[in-house]
Amino acid sequence: MYPSHQFSEPTMHDVIIVGAGPSGCSAAYDLQKYGMKVLLLDKCKFPRIKPCGGGLTQKTIDALRYKIEPVIKSKNHRIVIGKGYQNSMLFKSENILCTMTVRSEFDEFCLNKVIESGVSFEIIDTIESVSEKATSVEIKTKDCTYQAKYLIGADGANSTIRKLTNQFSSVSKGLAIEGKVYMEKSKLPDMEFDFGVIDKGYGWLFPKDNHVNVGLYSGNLKTKFSKSTVIEYAQKKLGHVKVDHIVGQYVGLNGKHYSQNSERVFLIGDAAGLVDPFLAEGIFNAIISGQLAAKAIHVGMNQGLSAKQDYNESLRPLKADLVKLERIGIWFYRFPGLFYKGLSFIPTWSFLKKRIKQRKAKTTNLHVDET
Repeated sequence: MYPSHQFSEPTMHDVIIVGAGPSGCSAAYDLQKYGMKVLLLDKCKFPRIKPCGGGLTQKTIDALRYKIEPVIKSKNHRIVIGKGYQNSMLFKSENILCTMTVRSEFDEFCLNKVIESGVSFEIIDTIESVSEKATSVEIKTKDCTYQAKYLIGADGANSTIRKLTNQFSSVSKGLAIEGKVYMEKSKLPDMEFDFGVIDKGYGWLFPKDNHVNVGLYSGNLKTKFSKSTVIEYAQKKLGHVKVDHIVGQYVGLNGKHYSQNSERVFLIGDAAGLVDPFLAEGIFNAIISGQLAAKAIHVGMNQGLSAKQDYNESLRPLKADLVKLERIGIWFYRFPGLFYKGLSFIPTWSFLKKRIKQRKAKTTNLHVDET
């Protein structure tokens, strides 16, 4: 059981983080290691349902500050890439292509690691106002007031912090809808991406130990699809199956335009629109942006430099990567048949593997917890 706030006079924290997903936990963990007094807030009790395939690329695993073996369901060396419902190709790799977790378990595990490190966590009501002052930020809910020297918004594509501060450009959104198909482990399919089954997006099958995450994603909100569309996709791929726990989630895009305009309020992850605009993978950039924001605040508090400037400069490589992926996505989804044919050539497949292989995060030299 996680605590809720008990009314009292507001305590000054070094940093308050709103949102206890991967980005918020990433920032909180690093800030705690920097020796700061950190308060992590979320409106949800954990474990929570989070629409996400739960697949982690190797570069995501490498970016984490701690091992996550207890919540790993499988390590995949095979992937099927399909075009529509008729064509598919199986690819194999000696290296791990994707590590599977159940997102609710992964999020709760990360939150517990952060709490174990010494970060305070509270469940709150809806935030009603955010006031930035010369040396602090004040947050008010219906019943409580919180104060900190810095505030990080890690509260997703529909970020309340972004809306209330009114200092950041809006994000565009994509939509993912997924469900679970329970089946025997021996009958689980390979990990699969199917392009061409939905406009400007794809369908996916992500096998876990006793079920398959089945879902559809589109980067175009004008594309109409729903729970029934996901059920239709699942049954075309897996036969006459029952799809349970169907949920939807917006993802934050257009992070190439993100600008750190405030000295005291920062946005990370989906709240800043930092999701990959090509394949909508968001956990890696969520973790990295959390670490970068933590580093910037550390610089601002301890080195007498501008946290705002540090974060803007640190985000440049990530934003440049988003621009490149957006250009690839535009051409890919415009001519999916051409790109699908190109997968049979080594350079194209090498590019896709490069997107998920190990990549060192240029953030800090914080140690990795081996437990």
